[in-house]
Amino acid sequence: MHPIRVFRSHDEYYDRVFTLFIQSTDQKQQAAAWLRDYLSRFPTNGLAIDAGAGNGILTRHLADHFAEVLAVEPNPSLLAELVASGANVRILPETIEAARLDEGQAELVFCSHVLYYVPRPAWDDLVRRMLSWIQPGGTLVVVLQAEDTDCMNFYKALRGHGFPITEFMNGMAQQPDVASVHLVRQPSRIACASDEELIMILEFLANLTPFAEGERIPSQDELHRLAKTVGRQEANGTVLSCDQLFCILTKPA
Repeated sequence: MHPIRVFRSHDEYYDRVFTLFIQSTDQKQQAAAWLRDYLSRFPTNGLAIDAGAGNGILTRHLADHFAEVLAVEPNPSLLAELVASGANVRILPETIEAARLDEGQAELVFCSHVLYYVPRPAWDDLVRRMLSWIQPGGTLVVVLQAEDTDCMNFYKALRGHGFPITEFMNGMAQQPDVASVHLVRQPSRIACASDEELIMILEFLANLTPFAEGERIPSQDELHRLAKTVGRQEANGTVLSCDQLFCILTKPA
């Protein structure tokens, strides 16, 4: 049995499939609409940090509101687009773990669809690192897919584990360095125009977390069998739910 493709985040095929994913989903549009509304509560003369800024689609909205934005993004293939996010955006081509940022400087830290790429045991340290960049009373927004979407159910069925987002955030709410945690769900979807696109996107989703050394790689047969069971058929192809959870953590004043 042939294994599924294991992606490398800097190769040409990854860029091709990532572009297809972005074009096929309304996640960014839905996130942008939510973000524009949410930013209205922040002063415009402050600093925001986009932790894992990607190609800068959402960074632009931060830049439109805040006086300065620090965009942390280690993937060199995304930096060319990220540069166009705004004249007030300063790019740090590093991982969140390696970024050397002053503590207590930001009104808002925004982290969208990053924690998948981090092993679950490291979530606590990563979130606390981002919290350390926020001013007293400031806000960290972590965005991930909701746990019960078509995409996450597929991932769990193929990989044998999921992402315990709600459980993790409930635990964070009990920590002394967190004043409150509030979860907001935003509907989103992926539309695949052909079976070929569906398989490409499912293979991309299967790689949300890196495969550990020695971990069994699922087969193409497994992926194709699951592909017949996910989503729903519409006139223009297969539609998968991929609702987003906006996890809003506030820091004590």
